[in-house]
Amino acid sequence: MYTCIHLIRVTGSDDCSIRVWSTVSWECAAIIVTAHAGPVTSLQLEGAFFFSGSTDMLVKVWSLASVQSTVSLQHATAITSLCVSRLLLIVATMGGGVHLWSLMDHTPLMQWPVDREEVEREVPKESRTHLTKLLLNGTRLIGAGSNSVLYEWDITTGACIRTLLGHSRILTDVWADDNRLVTASTDYTVCVWHMKKGLLKEKKREVVDLDPFFLDIPIRVIVK
Repeated sequence: MYTCIHLIRVTGSDDCSIRVWSTVSWECAAIIVTAHAGPVTSLQLEGAFFFSGSTDMLVKVWSLASVQSTVSLQHATAITSLCVSRLLLIVATMGGGVHLWSLMDHTPLMQWPVDREEVEREVPKESRTHLTKLLLNGTRLIGAGSNSVLYEWDITTGACIRTLLGHSRILTDVWADDNRLVTASTDYTVCVWHMKKGLLKEKKREVVDLDPFFLDIPIRVIVK
């Protein structure tokens, strides 16, 4: 797990440690040996701070200057992903859904489950869908699901805008710009989606605006 901004890279490990690296010298500038009581599952740099999530159910806010934890936010289950945008912290937990926190006073603002039908069916938390990656794009929150589904929510209301079905196994990553969504999965495929209309047409083995690095990966591209 890693995150990078400007000349700093921060990495987290299953050994519970976090390391801060200089991208100029590629030397380790600081080591936090016991950053968490469990494996580090998510990291993000934001301004003068970085944020870490762990299976120990904590999200910690760290000062980049002092490499000291300033705030710890407790959750009920393991952290699977997080993202930060200005004064908003968004956290995904194992079976617990999506949690919004204010970074002004570190108070919870809103919470909703990933799949409301699972809650209605009283599916045990440990068996519910969790999110492997969160991405905030404007007022839309995008979540990569462990059930192979890509979710989009309105961040202001928590309402699900749509779900996208194109993969057959767990999603591992998601990227977006104003026009496209790109998803990766353990089904060995990468999908490109039209941001507004979703899956319209599928063309196998066609590469559209993808770096040549991806040419060795079995690719399924969804384009307009």
